[in-house]
Amino acid sequence: MKHQRHAKSTNSGHEIQAGCKVHMALLVTHLLFGGAPVVGKFGIHGINPVFFALLREGIAGPILLAMSYYKTRAIVPPRDDLLRLMLAGVCIFMNQFCYIVGLKLVNPVSASAWQPSQPIFTM
Repeated sequence: MKHQRHAKSTNSGHEIQAGCKVHMALLVTHLLFGGAPVVGKFGIHGINPVFFALLREGIAGPILLAMSYYKTRAIVPPRDDLLRLMLAGVCIFMNQFCYIVGLKLVNPVSASAWQPSQPIFTM
C-alpha cells in the first residue's frame, strides 16, 4: 500500500498577514473601547456632561463630513435624507449624553461593562 500525501496548506504568507492585521485591529479596538471609560472618567471630572457631549459631537461632525465628501464628493446630503439624518444626529447625541452622565455617576468598570450592550439596544 502506498502512503497518501497530505494536501499542502493553501494559506499563503499574505493571507496569514492579512489575518493577523484583522486580529490586531480587533485587539486594539477592544483595548480602546475598554480603556475609554477610564480615561473619560478623568476627563469629565470637572466638566459639564452637556459640554463634553457637544465637544465630542463637534469634533466628530467635521471628521464625518470630510469622510463623506471624500466618498461621495457631496457636502449636503440628498433632500429626502435630511430629516432622517437630523433625527439620527439627535439620537446619537442623546446616546453620548446619557453615557457621559452615567459615567459621571458610576465607576469606569460599570461603564465599560455596559458599553458592549449598547448596539443591542440600538437595533
